[in-house]
Amino acid sequence: MLTAYPEGTHQERIISGVLAQCRRYGYNVTVLSTTINLHTPRQRFLLGEINIYSLLNPDIVDGIILDTAPLTGDNSGNIFREIAESALMRSYKKPIVSIEMPWDHYHVISNENEEILRESVRHAVNVHGKKKLCILTGYESEPISHSRLNVFVDEARKLGIKIPNEYIIFGDFWYTSGQALAKRFLSGELALPEAVLCASDHMALGLLSALTAGGIRVPDDLIILGFEACPEALCNDIPLSTFEANDIRTAANAVNYLRSVLEPDEPVFEPDLPAKQLFHAGMTCGCSSDYLSCARAFKNALCLPQNYCTTNERNINIGLLMESYLLEDLTTARTPDECLFTVLANTYLITPFENVYLCLTPNWLEMHDDITSGYPEQMKVVMRCSKNPELSFASENGYLFETKTLLPHLDDPSDEPHVFYFSPMHFNEHTLGYAVLERTLSDPIRLNLVYKNWLRFVNNALEMSRTKYKLMHISIRDEMTGAFNRRGLYLKLDDMLRNKTPGSQFFCAVIDMDGLKAINDTYGHNEGDFGIRTVAAAASAITRHHEICVRAGGDEFYIIGVGQYDEDAAQKRTEQFLELMQQKTDTLHKPYQITASIGCITCPIGERFNADESIHKADEIMYAFKVQRKLHRIQ
Repeated sequence: MLTAYPEGTHQERIISGVLAQCRRYGYNVTVLSTTINLHTPRQRFLLGEINIYSLLNPDIVDGIILDTAPLTGDNSGNIFREIAESALMRSYKKPIVSIEMPWDHYHVISNENEEILRESVRHAVNVHGKKKLCILTGYESEPISHSRLNVFVDEARKLGIKIPNEYIIFGDFWYTSGQALAKRFLSGELALPEAVLCASDHMALGLLSALTAGGIRVPDDLIILGFEACPEALCNDIPLSTFEANDIRTAANAVNYLRSVLEPDEPVFEPDLPAKQLFHAGMTCGCSSDYLSCARAFKNALCLPQNYCTTNERNINIGLLMESYLLEDLTTARTPDECLFTVLANTYLITPFENVYLCLTPNWLEMHDDITSGYPEQMKVVMRCSKNPELSFASENGYLFETKTLLPHLDDPSDEPHVFYFSPMHFNEHTLGYAVLERTLSDPIRLNLVYKNWLRFVNNALEMSRTKYKLMHISIRDEMTGAFNRRGLYLKLDDMLRNKTPGSQFFCAVIDMDGLKAINDTYGHNEGDFGIRTVAAAASAITRHHEICVRAGGDEFYIIGVGQYDEDAAQKRTEQFLELMQQKTDTLHKPYQITASIGCITCPIGERFNADESIHKADEIMYAFKVQRKLHRIQ
């Protein structure tokens, strides 16, 4: 299933209908969704969000549901068009269904809202006696706008009311078109009607706000009716009278269509829908207000403190998230692993779940390797929080998997079907990876404001970890060669000595480039720098995984290690380096020779061990080697 902004009223009901019906058939569900509306003005942030759709791999799913209305919410519809009309989707052989809005050749499931829309007209005319009606619908280019408009107009006609063309207004399903219509009323361009019927609550709220600010009394001067029963309508200063959309049935019918194609011989069940009041009276039509629905919506929208007398995981709310100090804990994490462990420790804030995964790009810490479109061929699971504690971990090392599989555990066997919510992890347009929240279909909890803000906190923490990693990298690394600098040497050496095992020895190789001054004077400093980088590359190439390569000075390098070494380790390493340098010199075809002298030692790490003294001894061996080489050249 593809959708956007999953805690939106329409989206929450669509997801509920899909999951409820899939549970009856034993289907797993994967949801790819942004966490924000696609019409956000934060375009850089939006680029990072919509990247989640590039994960779509039709080869591993049996059917696709497109929640088309929120997916076309960027006004232009370009984002959805790129998805729906892609070559990948066009070549897909299994069923694809679009909810409410026709698109291309995909099968469309019409909404189940016609009777509800008709009831809105009957309520204005029969209950409140209004005859002069104005209709505010959505985009003129969208079929759903005309569909809702036609129902309004047809029901008005059946009641003996003709709606003039000037009172048929196309908008954008958002606050802005309601405000624009209010300006036309307030300016006198349009005479005030007796009732405005809106095809969405957001348009109705924009109209209500602008009219009351302009001195129009609602419902005394005119009444306003909305459609959808979103929380904003019920929590408004003047609660909006609104009709609840029947999106749950529409979504269930979409699942039924997929089942009829995939398993034509299997039974199809009618949606098992809870009994709900479809009309929620507010204060904008003159009816007695439905205070219970308003109170519930208001309570859900509040940032309430945690009720510590209740341990029910459904008591998790935005108040607890803010009181958890998660943001402060994440901010103070010193290393990427500490950051990931803090995320793991705070997954309780998004309960209930079966598993929570963080899948990041393998090079997410490298700020010079940022991705702004798509995902690499491989991703890395760096955190998993599971109901089975033995499976939980948090580590930057993690484990790799093929991105086309979406998640290594997507097809793990389970006793009941699950839903996997995929959400983008990013900082503005820079992709970090994605999070996966796995729940059972029997769990009634959907994605909400808590999860969205939890993700935002984690996104910001990952970006801060990247910045700290970069600053640490700069502070301990030599920019020209990538080798550690002296500060990095002593930080890493402290770690090595702290973690040494019994019998460990200290290894040191001191390498110094030959004839750097002559190359600089004859061929220029760029060639001299090239020579330094060549020596650094050779030194790095013979550095083992438990050792470090250090640029100790201008053309001097160390290889430092703590571990188990053979008696002839120094001799073997010397020969290895000289052979590699000869190979590099032979293949470069420079008008000068690039050579370097080396001195190596191994020594036990006892009570009187002194690293600087050992490095000095290796330096003496290197210098003797250099002198001997120079004498050999002279002879």
